[in-house]
Amino acid sequence: MRKCKPHEITKCVLADNWDKLRQLANLLPGWVFRGQREMQWRLEPTLERFMKNLRGEYSATEVEQHILTQFRRRAPTYLNDLPMYNDTIGWLALVQHYGGPTRLLDFTKSIYVAAFFALAEQSTSSHAVIWAVNDRVIRGTVESILQMPNGKPVSCADEFEAGELMNSTATAEFDGYAACAGAPYYSSARLAIQQGLFLFSLNMQYTLEENLYGMFGVNVEDVYPANLVGWFRDPFDEHLLSKLQRTPIIKIVIPAKERVEVLRDLKRMNITYETLFPGIEGLGRSLNHELIELQKADEPQDCPS
Repeated sequence: MRKCKPHEITKCVLADNWDKLRQLANLLPGWVFRGQREMQWRLEPTLERFMKNLRGEYSATEVEQHILTQFRRRAPTYLNDLPMYNDTIGWLALVQHYGGPTRLLDFTKSIYVAAFFALAEQSTSSHAVIWAVNDRVIRGTVESILQMPNGKPVSCADEFEAGELMNSTATAEFDGYAACAGAPYYSSARLAIQQGLFLFSLNMQYTLEENLYGMFGVNVEDVYPANLVGWFRDPFDEHLLSKLQRTPIIKIVIPAKERVEVLRDLKRMNITYETLFPGIEGLGRSLNHELIELQKADEPQDCPS
């Protein structure tokens, strides 16, 4: 595998208005996205954050197996519709859904859903961010890296085959880096509504970012901080846009001051807490954004000339 330079694998761009975000949406079909309200947050699943406190006493694989064992044993007390026992990604998706630590990181096929999650809550920094991952390139890279026990390449043609790949490597130990985006074959209502899937490591000896960048021969510490703190001031000329399409990972930075305007436009597209979270939970969350409508009502109106 050719060792790449960090700027070949990841770029940071500034979408400082709604029109530029729409332009990126048209530019990146087939990509997957994650919205985060703080620009400095990294791609870090909950299990990785949990592992930092264990000080090397257990491996991530051992901790995950403990979580799965406990959840499989006790979930039937509360739930009737459960995955098959060996459907690892299906069980981890349930753990994730109910707030447990997993190696899964929530992504979506919709840049607009990602924009909502990036801006739904007030940021403490000046910018929110949308991570964009070229899913087709990532899956193709995984196919070129991993092999079946019989020596044949793995198949990772879509998100469901990627999910099956997690099932087949759940307890496997292999050399090298690998990560991809996948989903369980049987989806929850919330996952379907949010056009959701998960980015995850296939080699739990390394972090998600180490796996993601390592597949391209890039050390994650060479990516941070210089390459992803700055951004192109005007990335929307034709030459640079063509470069973005060939880049596996893009960090789209959105000024926090655009929050109210973007959320209003997303509401016109029917992207709200109430539509993204089925049931009473979505209704309750949506009440937070009633304040945005009150803000709008209180804005001074232009006097007629």
